[in-house]
Formats: sequence, C-alpha cells, structure tokens
Amino acid sequence: ISGLEFGHLRNINITSGISVNGYFATPPENTAFISSNVSGKVIRVNFQIGEKVKKGSEVVCVESIEFLEIQRDYIATKSSLKYLEDEYERQKKLADQNVNARKVFLRAEKDYLESKAQLESLKKKLEILRVSTENLENGNLLSQLSIKSPIEGYISEVNTITGETVDNETILIKVVNPEHMHVEFDVFEKDIMHVHVGQKVELSIPNAPQIQMLGDIILIGKEIDEDTRSVKVHAHFPDNQNLYVGMFVQGKILTEESEKMAIPE
Repeated sequence: ISGLEFGHLRNINITSGISVNGYFATPPENTAFISSNVSGKVIRVNFQIGEKVKKGSEVVCVESIEFLEIQRDYIATKSSLKYLEDEYERQKKLADQNVNARKVFLRAEKDYLESKAQLESLKKKLEILRVSTENLENGNLLSQLSIKSPIEGYISEVNTITGETVDNETILIKVVNPEHMHVEFDVFEKDIMHVHVGQKVELSIPNAPQIQMLGDIILIGKEIDEDTRSVKVHAHFPDNQNLYVGMFVQGKILTEESEKMAIPE
C-alpha cells in the first residue's frame, strides 16, 4: 500500500510515573521576614524590590521613643541595683545578728532580687535590639534603631515607606536567598506509597516549555493534608539558575521501568 511503512516489534524500556504539580521554594533558613522589635516611625528605607542585600546590612531605620525608654530604664535600674544590693547585704547581716525585724530583711531581699531580674530582662531586650550595654553605661543613648538583614539575598517585599508609624508586629521587609532552591510537589494520598527518596523526577515549566529538567526526590512529608489529601514531597534540581521562588511547575515522578514489545517511533 502506497505511503505505508512497516516496522518490527522490539523490546523497549517504558517508564511509568506519577504526574504532580508544584512550585519552586527555598529552605526556611533562606527566607527572612524583617520587622522592628519596637514601635516607632520609619525614617529610612534603604532597598527596593529586586535589590541584593548582604547579611548585616541596614534595610530600615526606625526612630523610636520606646527604644529610648528601654535604654533609659536599663541605666536607671543598673544605677539603683548597687544601692539595693548593699542594703540587702546590710540587712542580711543585721538579721543574722537578730538586730532587725525579719520582715525588714525580707523586703530588702525582695527589692534587690526584683531589680536584678529587671536589669537582666532589659539587658536581653537590648541584646535583641543589637545595642551595646557598654555604650549605654557611657551615657550614649540612641533614638534611632538600625534594622539589619539576618541573611544575604534579594529583597522580595517592601511593606513600608518613610514616615510610616510601625509596631513590632509589622513585617517591613522580606528577603529571599534563592540558593539551594528546591521544588515542593503535592502528591495525592493514592500515589504516595509509590514514592520514595532517590527517585528521579522529570520537570517542566508551563510558562517556559523550553526548560526541561531532571532531579531527585530528597524529602517526603509524613502528614497528609486534610483538605487536599496530599503529601508534600521535596525534589532537588541541580540546574535551577534564572528561575524564581514560587514559580509553578509540573513534574513526573518516575516510579517503574519495564520492558514491553512495541514498534519504535
């Protein structure tokens, strides 16, 4: 018959798989939501979306009365603690000698221990705010709090402007480091028993069909989502340059390879 071509049946390796959807994500340590630990007014925003930021760089500066008050309270508490400690020691000696009333000693002890705890609490607050207590003891109070990035990465969100009043719950900046990006797939409950660490995954990007990648499953969640009846599965793809966190992808988890008789294409 004209136009027909004939072939021969051969054994061909055919790989079956599970179709999945997912998106590019980063490990938790590669994402930072940055806020001010005190309320105040934003006086400086140093970065825009897309700019690279180094770890320890100032991203926002806030002017804060609350910040000043914490420093003032630390200095005042430290100043009074020495007197309270001396009074406590004096009353303790008198109590040991049965010279004073027991309640006088207990009051001195209470005042001293409360002041000591207050000083330690204020010291911890200042450590969180990255303020040197040594400078404070020299009388160098600060009215402006420099808020720094805890990681290196790129600015993905800027949620404030100069002059805005913020509190300690306001997320001012989001920084994302795209290094060690992986793909997070949702695998349905009916398929999860066929999935294991080390399996190969073929990946494609609907909005960039020219990109085809091959990776490996590295982590499998241990809980089924009640709403979607699916499990989170993480896969690593070595060549993920120029891709974006949150980008939607489609994948095929290769589960079984078998030989079947077929005519090669």
